[in-house]
Amino acid sequence: EQGGLHVYKTVETDGFIGATSIKRWSKYGFTYIESGGGKYMNRQTMKNGEVIRESITEYKSRYQVGVGGQEKRVNSYIRRVRSASVKNRETGEVIGELVIFKIDPSRFDLIALSLLPVEYNPWVCGNEAPEGEGSYSKGIKKYLYSYADLVKATLKPKLVVEGEGK
Repeated sequence: EQGGLHVYKTVETDGFIGATSIKRWSKYGFTYIESGGGKYMNRQTMKNGEVIRESITEYKSRYQVGVGGQEKRVNSYIRRVRSASVKNRETGEVIGELVIFKIDPSRFDLIALSLLPVEYNPWVCGNEAPEGEGSYSKGIKKYLYSYADLVKATLKPKLVVEGEGK
């Protein structure tokens, strides 16, 4: 029950921090995205089908998407990992998260794996999506949630009423 896509709150916003392509996110109704940090912060918008990039000195986004981060060992074989989260920058509140569990092999399994010509990857659970949701992974033949699914579930673009300015 701890693993999976968790939406604690949905909010309306024009854009957010933590994406790299406004071209992709404008298709969902966002008017800007912000990225970078320190001296290298930028904002992207779309104008007449073209991407406009501008350097900025401060973010206007209230919400930030983070990938990776919080990891907690449950026992010697299992790790709980927050693989993505959406956070309100003003309050620190996490409004959604994608939690996965990584299960490492036992010592015996590690010895056996070291003798085989295979690449080791921990078993992962918690990011499986119902059929037709998320993205289909051909490698494991399952639908999986990603950070993009978390963004689409928590951040809703503000609707612009025709005739109104932005």
